[in-house]
Amino acid sequence: MNLYRNPPPRGHIVCFDELGPLQTIPRGGKAWGLRAQRRRDRYQRNGTLQWFGAFCPTTGLAVGKGFAHKAADDCRAFWEEYMLPFWSRGSIHLVLDNLSTHQKALRELPYRLRRRLRIYWTPTNSSWLNLVESHFSTLKETALNNTDYPTPAEIDEGLLAGVRYLNADPVSYRWSKI
Repeated sequence: MNLYRNPPPRGHIVCFDELGPLQTIPRGGKAWGLRAQRRRDRYQRNGTLQWFGAFCPTTGLAVGKGFAHKAADDCRAFWEEYMLPFWSRGSIHLVLDNLSTHQKALRELPYRLRRRLRIYWTPTNSSWLNLVESHFSTLKETALNNTDYPTPAEIDEGLLAGVRYLNADPVSYRWSKI
């Protein structure tokens, strides 16, 4: 993608998407041995979490927050309260898929905020073009592997801790041809 190879001189490239639904289930990883024979998630459902995340591949910094639903109101709230304040200066070149909730959230975003955004829609069946997916993979390995969070709020706290950990030593992403 040309946007990743030649970033704009002013502004930020920000990739956005949702991760989820995330259930309250035990998640294994490389360090786990045998699985428990009786898992509580098979007997009691504790809800799910939709994780909204934004990632800047040129700096390696990210921001995220969990919501109960994947609705346009939640998407707009994430942009207004978390994403836009995190990158508070300059324009934002926003890469996202064409989910209808994203389109509705953009329409409902106040003009003073919407004018900072330059939108880049990824084609259908091309989620790999959105680099937030690579960030989500690293975040899941960092924050969710080898865990057993009993509530969606604890999943959210674990993911927030993972984002803080990854932001402490950010790694920029370099787009290259294979």
